[in-house]
Amino acid sequence: MDFKFVKENFPHLEVKINDENSLCIINNNGDDIFIYYEPAANEYTFCFSYQHIHCDKEELIEHIEEFTNARVCAIEFFQGERRCFGGNIDTALINNLTYTKLRQHYLFGNHSFKIRCWNPDYNFDGKVVRKGLKREILLEKTKNPPA
Repeated sequence: MDFKFVKENFPHLEVKINDENSLCIINNNGDDIFIYYEPAANEYTFCFSYQHIHCDKEELIEHIEEFTNARVCAIEFFQGERRCFGGNIDTALINNLTYTKLRQHYLFGNHSFKIRCWNPDYNFDGKVVRKGLKREILLEKTKNPPA
């Protein structure tokens, strides 16, 4: 696979081509992006922090743009230390995150969660706390932790 299209679309990013089927986009502030190509399926796997996404070439370009421009972050839910499920979350939602808003996107119970972003200003560990009959989100800023 020729990954030149990644370098051409994102000349401002540090792209390291590992071999014909994988590359790394270096993030000097946190988690790197890893991309793998599966020739038999003609499919890319985009990996950032806890998240991985299977996609075609056009979707790959879109994901790289969304994550490196910090419009989207990875989110992973945990039961104790065990990873359960995850996806992505818009950074705009993080600034005013509530239990209700998060439940609109993810059905979760008594899970803690971790949000990791290309821009470490949006890296948080979160949990749900009960305040009387209500549930609230408690976010704790993290200092560029590994996934």
